[in-house]
Amino acid sequence: MMDAKAEAALAQLGVSVEEATELVKDSRAHKKEKKICICGHPMNRHKDYGIGQMVCEPTRMSCPCKMVVPVLDVADTRMFLYQTTGIGKNHALSKGMMKTAISGKTFTWIEEPACQKCGEVTDVIVPVSISEETGRALREPGSMNALLCQSCAEDLL
Repeated sequence: MMDAKAEAALAQLGVSVEEATELVKDSRAHKKEKKICICGHPMNRHKDYGIGQMVCEPTRMSCPCKMVVPVLDVADTRMFLYQTTGIGKNHALSKGMMKTAISGKTFTWIEEPACQKCGEVTDVIVPVSISEETGRALREPGSMNALLCQSCAEDLL
């Protein structure tokens, strides 16, 4: 319920209570987009500037991610603002998942993870940042990221 002064102020802007209510509902629905990219950063931090130029800016740092692939649904995207400094537990995706778990918040895989190289479904899946030029694993953010089984991840080292 809106008080009369607020309703009158909205009317001065040419906005009805119904329009204001709908606008707030729409903006809340938009903010509920809580998916995490395979690079380990929130999907809403990726911007497409056209002509194939994708930019991922989770914080003041920039991530060279060129493949936007949602892999997680999360309760809180603020947990996923780390930088990749290696594979596995040192990848931004793992760091965000660890922070989320420690914080008592939730996340779920969008699809059951399988190795993106050999297709095997294993108990251990390793996020890896990959060099576009060499195809080797990086210890820094890379333009490509993959979820790999332990064996395929070790092959890229």
